[in-house]
Amino acid sequence: MKSPSTSTMTDYGRILRRSWITVLVAVVGGMAVGWFAQSMEKPEYTSQAVVVAKAPGPPSVVAAYASDLSGRAEIETMRNLALSQQVLSRVLVADRAKVLGPNATTADLASRITVFPVLNSAVFRIVTTGDTAEAATTLASSMADQMRQVVSELEPMGTESVQSELFVVDASTPAGASTETSLTQAIGLGGAIGFGVAAIALIGANMIGNRVGDGRDALHVLRDVRGLRKT
Repeated sequence: MKSPSTSTMTDYGRILRRSWITVLVAVVGGMAVGWFAQSMEKPEYTSQAVVVAKAPGPPSVVAAYASDLSGRAEIETMRNLALSQQVLSRVLVADRAKVLGPNATTADLASRITVFPVLNSAVFRIVTTGDTAEAATTLASSMADQMRQVVSELEPMGTESVQSELFVVDASTPAGASTETSLTQAIGLGGAIGFGVAAIALIGANMIGNRVGDGRDALHVLRDVRGLRKT
């Protein structure tokens, strides 16, 4: 028998090949566990509202260009406004049916909202998440509506023209479900773990068996030497 110190990767490969049924069962079992764990994950639903910030002006090329530049300058302001207490508290008040949750708070809503500006434009996306499809779409549409109202109310009274305005391009998209781990990832990870556990167990058992065998061989040799000395 080879001692663990003299075993090579080829020897370990032979061990796994001899016990391929055990390895196969472990891999399939690991894949099954991965599938079950992924199926038990609670899905998260995502929706989004698309809004554009503009400064209204006369119908001319120059005015349109100035409006676009003004809208881009307001993007960061709109991002901060989306997560402000002024907007979030209005969203909660508007949710009379408690679709967003019976105990939802402004902090809860803020954790479920992300604002993404569209590159080189005055458009930004308000991405929302929820435990249900209705909660995600409701939050997205309510955010777009309440932001539009807040921006209009923030305009100074007595001014001859509106300085900035929000236009809702898409109130909410159909909510899509997703989980933290995809089915392919879960099954692949489970199979890899199963293979690793089987390999460690088989190689470890072989190493222990070799050590025991080496110890017995050494004991027999020692007895033979003692017997020769006595004779």
